[in-house]
Amino acid sequence: TMAARAQAIPLQDESVDVITGLFSATSYIKDPEELKQAFDEMMRVLKPGGNAYFRHFDNWRGLGITNQIDKVNEAVEVFKEKGYMVDHKISKSRNNWAPFGLLKITKPKNS
Repeated sequence: TMAARAQAIPLQDESVDVITGLFSATSYIKDPEELKQAFDEMMRVLKPGGNAYFRHFDNWRGLGITNQIDKVNEAVEVFKEKGYMVDHKISKSRNNWAPFGLLKITKPKNS
């Protein structure tokens, strides 16, 4: 187990099998360029064939997190272009408080 900034993970390339972004970790990254850096860094340390799982919110009251689904959708398209398998679902919370996304990225075995 390790906690680190997603934009600078202190691990070797292709050294982990699974990455999880708990508690909508990617939603805290407001800047689109920093979000891209975070996804790039996470994919750098993920082994070929490994999976990354994230839950993110579109709008989170009090934290200034808005339009996150649009930002993540842009990242999803980049991963698809690079040959990654991506499963991205958007759902409503039980109380309709905020939509949230569930994202799974599988790194290709030949990358």
